[in-house]
Amino acid sequence: EEYVSRAELVTILTNVFFDEKEKNECLEKYNRSGHSLYLFPDVPADSWFTAPVCVTSDDGVIKGYPDGYFRPHQRVSFAEAAKIFAKLFDIEQSKSKNEKWYESAVRGLEKQGAIPRSIFALDSPVTRAEFVEILYRLLEEKNEKPSLALADFSQHYSAPPCSDCLVIPKLDIEVPII
Repeated sequence: EEYVSRAELVTILTNVFFDEKEKNECLEKYNRSGHSLYLFPDVPADSWFTAPVCVTSDDGVIKGYPDGYFRPHQRVSFAEAAKIFAKLFDIEQSKSKNEKWYESAVRGLEKQGAIPRSIFALDSPVTRAEFVEILYRLLEEKNEKPSLALADFSQHYSAPPCSDCLVIPKLDIEVPII
């Protein structure tokens, strides 16, 4: 199973949430303003993901990293994906004072029943199948499948006792490693 990169994530989501006109207007706006279109030094002007990065950044859906880079080819962690989905679907829960940056977003997905049971850690990279499942559950409001909760991620899991399976004790499941 392939993982989703940051560039792929914004491209798929812009195809769902933004039309071509919005993407083109974003690119034109940056060209006319004299600002660098390349909101991030690692997003070239002629890349297949430039317009999606432009429109999602301009709309406040995504941000770069503190060092100013977008890292388009980096895998997306579940916590990052949760934050982006929560912003797009406006499902982020109210934040408490000492909460981590991703917790209200994960609780938003939890409330929607949109966290696939195959996700085993907040920092685990999201597969394409998991990404599509989250998107489907949110778009179609399909939440009859079991969903994880923020509390399910509160413990760190130890190494599996066998070499050919991944054991997730908190969920009481074993997943074959493929």
